[in-house]
Amino acid sequence: MSAIDTILSQLSKQFSSTTLKDTYQKLSHAYREKGHIPQLKTDEEIWAYTLARLPATYEVDHEVLQNINNIESVLDLGCGPGTGSWAAINLFDNLKKLTLVDSSPAMLKMAQLIGDHYQSYEFEYQQKRLDAAEFTPHDLVIFSYSLSELDPKKYEQILSSAWVACNKYLVVIEPGTPIHFKNLLLARDHAVKLGGEIIAPCPHSLQCPMQDTADWCHFSKRLPRNSEHKFIKSATLSYEDEKYSYFIAAKHPEQRSFTQRIIKNPLKRSGHILFDLCTMQGLQRTTISKKHPEYKKYSKLDWGDGL
Repeated sequence: MSAIDTILSQLSKQFSSTTLKDTYQKLSHAYREKGHIPQLKTDEEIWAYTLARLPATYEVDHEVLQNINNIESVLDLGCGPGTGSWAAINLFDNLKKLTLVDSSPAMLKMAQLIGDHYQSYEFEYQQKRLDAAEFTPHDLVIFSYSLSELDPKKYEQILSSAWVACNKYLVVIEPGTPIHFKNLLLARDHAVKLGGEIIAPCPHSLQCPMQDTADWCHFSKRLPRNSEHKFIKSATLSYEDEKYSYFIAAKHPEQRSFTQRIIKNPLKRSGHILFDLCTMQGLQRTTISKKHPEYKKYSKLDWGDGL
């Protein structure tokens, strides 16, 4: 994340830190009242939002994309400041081409400002509405915190266009809240209908066992805050925990490296550990005692790990 931190710090010097802090506080207040970030219009709003949110969304994208490899091209739909693209650049050595698509010219401008620092890649920036566009094929198609900003009634249309453009993987990442998870399941179900094999976080492509329950599948990523990040968010802690939900659909069937996923923090007790798991048979709780031959290995596992 240091490269992104450096780029943002350099580019944001056109505004005072106080201006960006005040602007973000207004956006945050609007989010708490309305449940979504209002349309960003001014340069100050774009910068304040990016500086406050990109560190966390970048870390989540980076975490999720570690589930795949061998990517040479990325289609970043609803790219915002390009978060998914920057995570992909950090991960995939064979990456050559990135196409970033957003309906907001201001967001595309922000993405291009950051992209200009990565001169060894081929970039294309497209201002398009996702519900009225066709796309050229890419290995990876990613919706990074963008699908929930669209009308759920248009998910099937948009995902169908994305699937046609997907050579290998479709990735959808959303905030880890109940309402976002509900929308994510709509997208997951349609990806399966289109022929996708869900390879993460689910150990199967069957109906999600949390569907129609009060629970929701989500994970957490802890990231450090630098001084600028803390100031803009009026934060006191030196870290933050970003909750997120996601799925990865593969176009071609793959051999699974796991058959169970840890869906909550393991409960470590004296002499044993309790794991809440998603399995082919649904949700299960498993106990691993110290007598287990691989107890030491299990003791290092955490929320989100596959078994």
